[in-house]
Amino acid sequence: MKDYFTQKPKTNLLAEKLASYRSYHEHPITIFLHMLCIPAILFGTFIILNWITIPVIGLSIAWPIAIGLLIYYWQFDQLLCYVTGVLFLILLFIVHSTPLRIMSAFSIQVSLYFFIGGWFTQIISHWLEKEKPAFIDNHSQILTAIIYFVAELTFLCGVKKELYALYQKHLKVLLEKKHAIQKAQEEAKKAAKASSKKQSKKDKKKQEAKEEQAAQARLESSTKDTGSSAKKAPQKQD
Repeated sequence: MKDYFTQKPKTNLLAEKLASYRSYHEHPITIFLHMLCIPAILFGTFIILNWITIPVIGLSIAWPIAIGLLIYYWQFDQLLCYVTGVLFLILLFIVHSTPLRIMSAFSIQVSLYFFIGGWFTQIISHWLEKEKPAFIDNHSQILTAIIYFVAELTFLCGVKKELYALYQKHLKVLLEKKHAIQKAQEEAKKAAKASSKKQSKKDKKKQEAKEEQAAQARLESSTKDTGSSAKKAPQKQD
């Protein structure tokens, strides 16, 4: 098969983007759910976009947006762009050949089911991951998610081995850095907690010493008052 990668810098850039996106997803369940939810969200988006048409030509804006995405992906990898184009065509064909092409209670319900349901499931999976979604740090990761999905499918088919090797190399570096930062943060938290406990013990001892001194002072004051009262008391005559 012809290798559509002829520009090494672009290969490396795409590998970095894929690795960056993947570094936010380590738990197997999170990865599995994202592989289901990415096309689901894309399908729900195409349903909604299909209802909006360009006034003059009456063309759904889903088509120019899909073409714009393909142009964006083309600069990174031609083969992955072709596969993404096939994915777009399949989803858009389903939308146009079913009642989903017309805005109705049914089509709105289906679009929300895929769009909102997909996002909700991904957010829940990130809670399981204990990691924020990738797009919070970089909004362009939303676009990377689509080509990441396509790239993972091609990797499963044994295609794009050079890209896969670079992707794994960058991913390893990112995960090592991420884990080192997490470890440092955990150690800092433990140190702060230990320091807080130590300080708490010191404060407790100081408080106990103050209370003991106050009690001793009260006792001495009470003893003096008792002695003064005894001296002032009149002696009993015989």
